[in-house]
Amino acid sequence: MGGSIFTLLLLLALFAAGICSHVFYLDRIYQRILATSDKQVSKEVLNKELSISQGSNFNSFAIGGWMLFFVSLAYMYFLTPAIFVGFNYFQVPAMASSPIGFLAFGIFIILLTSLISASLPGIYCFYEIPKWIKVAIALTIPLLGISLACSAYIGTLYPLDTPLTGLAGITAFALLLISLIILLSPIYIGLAEVTR
Repeated sequence: MGGSIFTLLLLLALFAAGICSHVFYLDRIYQRILATSDKQVSKEVLNKELSISQGSNFNSFAIGGWMLFFVSLAYMYFLTPAIFVGFNYFQVPAMASSPIGFLAFGIFIILLTSLISASLPGIYCFYEIPKWIKVAIALTIPLLGISLACSAYIGTLYPLDTPLTGLAGITAFALLLISLIILLSPIYIGLAEVTR
């Protein structure tokens, strides 16, 4: 299976780097404003002035992308006991034996991460996002859907390990990684521009 502690740590490190890059980006802009202005400007006022509306369609796709990212992450790493033996889907027998157990697990993860998923697209308002990146962010939804389906396939067959389950694990991780990079790309591009 494509899931391991190393791959999980890689995804978490990339996510943490994105958040740190956003904080650094805002601080860098604030320092530039202070250096070129003779007036003191508070960070709150500056953040309000920098805010750009990205549109409700984009925000919906971004929220959907982040929700699916967290569900796909949970399906990949917590659906089977292969990685976290004592902390996984199979530890709740009523859910694991239910015909709608996978769905219930997904809904549980959505509810658990809904505040994060709903607030993360608010970060995008500080960046000028070209149309092609907005389209790419919308495309993370089907990519993450495939990742989720691959993880569900592995969870359905667990503990059976075949070449197809190995391929499904690699595919699930690769699509999760690609989607995370796309979702964080406005931050990394913005940071690259401001540090030139």
